[in-house]
Amino acid sequence: CYDRLRYFLVKMTDSFLFQKKYDYKGLLKDASRGIALIQSLDQLARLIVTLMSLRARIKNVASFVSSRDGKTLELKALRGYGKQAMKDRISFNHPLIRMVQASHQPVRFSDLREMKDVNVNDLEMIQSEMKEWKAEVIIPSFLGRNTTGLHLGDAASLRSLLVLGRKRSDEAYSDEDLAVFFALAQEAAVGV
Repeated sequence: CYDRLRYFLVKMTDSFLFQKKYDYKGLLKDASRGIALIQSLDQLARLIVTLMSLRARIKNVASFVSSRDGKTLELKALRGYGKQAMKDRISFNHPLIRMVQASHQPVRFSDLREMKDVNVNDLEMIQSEMKEWKAEVIIPSFLGRNTTGLHLGDAASLRSLLVLGRKRSDEAYSDEDLAVFFALAQEAAVGV
């Protein structure tokens, strides 16, 4: 009974007290400062996951980074998943990875139903993977020419994925959120 009451109170607190927007500039400034001091890839992944979870108030966050052989993305850090097991790698041949490589844009789970140019079987596989990860948004990061987020071109290569769950406020992700997180991911790609 105590656990249910505690869970209810925590959920209500997050839903009502954390409705205000997080500080975009502060998040980017903290990330830049932290990335400059990073000495290992694992440390970078943990920093990004922690910043996203605490500063942007996201319930669960995971970071996948390109493997040395460039065939998979490997799970490097996660927060907010509890004891739930998560795949420790995803192939570059997975439909989700192919989709972000083609679009060079973040993917919102809520937008998947509207995508007409994705194969139905691939779409089902992407939705299934995102449900398993409790992902509301997938933020890719690329390294290469023209990392403005407008059009990265063929020279840019996928370096990592940020898997973002629901916000603690239960608000939907705005276009502004995605732009800030995408910029942060591109900065992190340089560190990767």
